Amino acid sequence: MESRDCECDLQGIINNAVYLNYLEHSRHTFLRHVGLDFGKLHAEGADAIVRRIEIDYKRSLRGMEEFESRLQVRPKGILQYVFDQSIVKARDNEVMVKARTYVAFARDGKPIKPPEAVVTAIGKWMDDGDGTA
Repeated sequence: MESRDCECDLQGIINNAVYLNYLEHSRHTFLRHVGLDFGKLHAEGADAIVRRIEIDYKRSLRGMEEFESRLQVRPKGILQYVFDQSIVKARDNEVMVKARTYVAFARDGKPIKPPEAVVTAIGKWMDDGDGTA
């Protein structure tokens, strides 16, 4: 990915809130990659809900810098998944941000077990690789 000048604050660095968008985009891209469709899950009554994000800002990106967004995912208990994520500057592999995102599922605002399609898709991906994207 590449940061954009319009995402910079007055200091000329990427605004801290923008990293949340990068992290979310990466999770959504990953879920599409493993064959999951948010719209279909929602139509079936299951919504993925971010319930907590822990984020450590290590360094600052500037506009027009290329970076990679990396993630690992694992189940936590029977109701949620944890995404360990990082934003890494492509030029020198420097870690800019580390985050841990807790995702659960809900139906009509009430917690539910992840749909079987989610369990299967993420489980297959974890079985085929090392849990890293």
